[in-house]
Amino acid sequence: KVFYSAMTSARFSARFWRQCAQRLQRRSFAAVPLLAVVGAGGTVAGAWCQTRPSEDDVDVVIVGGGIVGASLALSLLRREPGCSIVLVDKATCGSEASGLSAGTISCLGEGDGSNPVADLCYRTVTFLKSLRTSSFDFQQGGALLVATTQRQEAHIKKQMADSVSHGYTEQQWMEKADLRKFEPGLSDAVRAAVFTPLSCHVDPAALTHTVVEEATRKGCVVMENTPVVSMEVVDGEDRAYNVVLGDGARVLRCRNLVLASGAWPQAAASLKLTIPVSPVKGQMWVTEELLEGEGLQNNRILYLAEAGEYFATHTSRSDATGVPAKVTHTKSGKRLTRHGYGKQMVDGRFAFGGDRVPCEGDDYTVDEAGIVASVAHAAELLPVVKDKNLLGSWTGIMGFSKDGRPLVGHLEPLGLAGVWVAMGFGPHGVMEGPGAAEVLADWMCTGEAPGPSLMEYFDPCRKDGCSKC
Repeated sequence: KVFYSAMTSARFSARFWRQCAQRLQRRSFAAVPLLAVVGAGGTVAGAWCQTRPSEDDVDVVIVGGGIVGASLALSLLRREPGCSIVLVDKATCGSEASGLSAGTISCLGEGDGSNPVADLCYRTVTFLKSLRTSSFDFQQGGALLVATTQRQEAHIKKQMADSVSHGYTEQQWMEKADLRKFEPGLSDAVRAAVFTPLSCHVDPAALTHTVVEEATRKGCVVMENTPVVSMEVVDGEDRAYNVVLGDGARVLRCRNLVLASGAWPQAAASLKLTIPVSPVKGQMWVTEELLEGEGLQNNRILYLAEAGEYFATHTSRSDATGVPAKVTHTKSGKRLTRHGYGKQMVDGRFAFGGDRVPCEGDDYTVDEAGIVASVAHAAELLPVVKDKNLLGSWTGIMGFSKDGRPLVGHLEPLGLAGVWVAMGFGPHGVMEGPGAAEVLADWMCTGEAPGPSLMEYFDPCRKDGCSKC
């Protein structure tokens, strides 16, 4: 499925297939018998973590083995080593958007808590640094958010000033003359930029696998290639759910059910629950290696300010056609704005992505015209790209909420005590997901919701959030 659309193009070399196989290798985490490993007397958030009488009776079931679900499993086990957790995925862990993304994280540092996006990103970086291994190509060379017009320049300058006034000080304003020395490969089209030295990037597939592996070492059971057929409230019991798997022959019973299934919320309908998440297709491409001095220094990230400036005053959202906020195209395919980001990889290759196109949940076809336009866009800023061979391109499907903000938290206000959601991250699953998982794990273990800034940002029961149907 991942390579379906790529195989229709003759320009992909054997070398590209080898590199992609290495990058997107799908590891299998075999399911082992579920064990009731919680000691007597475990009391977390109202005794949600209890000794279990059978192997299919567990504390937490997490539906979705992407970076969000995997990070939550690990975060919970770090806080409550005894709880029994099952991570279920319809395919293999990290095989969807988590493993197919650019894997960049924009980080402004630790501020006063008033910027929820910056706070989640900072927690993500902290989480990455806490992992036992660094086998996921962690590179912290910083990022440049670049402006090519006067309006873009004014937008990012104001944005930086506002965030710095709230303590997010790990950023530096750079004029054109400074940029020529700092990043010689950039074109004269770049007027100014904001440099964030704590920003970083990873191999997203390898990161997801690393997190899953660490969670399994702590006792998490992983069940891959196991679709969830339905989820049911257990009648006559407080806070108990049955999760029906595969062909219906196996049922997991849990007191906490976490929905983290990316762009696929359909199973929630069995709980008479609507999760307003739509599939949106992102496209990426990668070049051959850039020679030393040709590309971005210190494996930096390049973010383009064009889409951010556009969405500050416009919206792509159309409830009539089901198009969410912050996508680059309408339902009919008309482009609204250009969006772009790129990174210099550890081996010298340059990866770039941008378009966010509403699609069906199984549409992995690559839009060749979109790739051509994206390459031309990148070359406007980094001219060396136009002289390099394109090794290949791919797509990934992301789950976007209606208003472009994630849906994270407890669904108790909807009468579903013990059901939690962590979806709707759009293109920021790797960037915000692990940080959100840390926040959600704190909430689940202490019973205390996060502060007002975060709740306002990702409350799953907000006006444009989840609802009973």
